[in-house]
Amino acid sequence: MTDHNHLHDTCSPCNHNLATDTETCEFCQALGGTFIYRDSKLRVINANDPDFPMYTRVIWEDHSKEMTDLCIADRQYLMDIIYLIEGVQRNLLKAVKVNMAQFGNVVPHLHWHVIPRFSWDLRYPNSFWSDDMRERDDEYLVKLAGLYKLLPDYHAALLDAFIKHSIGDKAVECGCH
Repeated sequence: MTDHNHLHDTCSPCNHNLATDTETCEFCQALGGTFIYRDSKLRVINANDPDFPMYTRVIWEDHSKEMTDLCIADRQYLMDIIYLIEGVQRNLLKAVKVNMAQFGNVVPHLHWHVIPRFSWDLRYPNSFWSDDMRERDDEYLVKLAGLYKLLPDYHAALLDAFIKHSIGDKAVECGCH
């Protein structure tokens, strides 16, 4: 039986030398939203969507387009961050669903979208990227205002989750950067 474990120990292939010029790279030049957290590997930002105030984006700092461009330790670290965000969105915000997505990247930075969904949001149960299914009526605006009031608590809960789980200590070098 062939041992395939060695295939996951290093980047495959290592794309840390992508030809993209950092001076023209959107995510190298701008934060990409409102700052929540950053370490040597990644940053967590609020995407500043007016109808989805807790829409959170996790952006890998190095130029890497796919999860398999990362070594296994970095992949696990990135997913740990994403799962912590999902947990905060479910527990604090009481989201009925959390959409987590990684799509074709225009920018050479691997990034994940983590979006809490509510039965009253404009597009639920369809995808975040669908057309609105309901109007921005008074009931919707009241519920949306309630989310905005929770925004500082949400950001604080994310930081607390990262600290409690010693996420910063897990940002280890894996030998391919």
